[in-house]
Amino acid sequence: MAERPTGITVLAILAGLGGIVLILLGVFLGVMAGAISNFVREYIKTYGAPAGMGSVDFTAFIESVLVAIAVLAFVFGILNVVVAYGFWVGAGWSRMLAIILLILYIILGLVTLPTGIITIIIAGLLLWYLMQPHVKAWFGAAPQPTPPPAPPAPPT
Repeated sequence: MAERPTGITVLAILAGLGGIVLILLGVFLGVMAGAISNFVREYIKTYGAPAGMGSVDFTAFIESVLVAIAVLAFVFGILNVVVAYGFWVGAGWSRMLAIILLILYIILGLVTLPTGIITIIIAGLLLWYLMQPHVKAWFGAAPQPTPPPAPPAPPT
């Protein structure tokens, strides 16, 4: 097997650390969703609803959105840790999973424009890097060299 490229080593470490942060963020948001929702409810009771909000109770909606974000952060965190492991050992599936995640990050960047432009640029550069021949070779996805044709048999 080829030697692991330095860029893949760096990406494995960063993906692992980023995955851990996303997992912790997901757990934190999941735990705090109810508390944040209660805070908003108490704020509205104390200071009144903002103009145009009327008597609509948005606290359940806020809690649902926070829980959804928490679940997504947790799942993406787990996937990043899995990618980090695959990058470290050179598993071919991890490159494909990383490509899928990077495409999802580009879509997320498009949804969150204009600030998402940074996400789009970084994900695009990582996609480009994962397509390089030496990186593909580490994951076993490089085209296998074809043996040279056999010389013609001498006449008998």
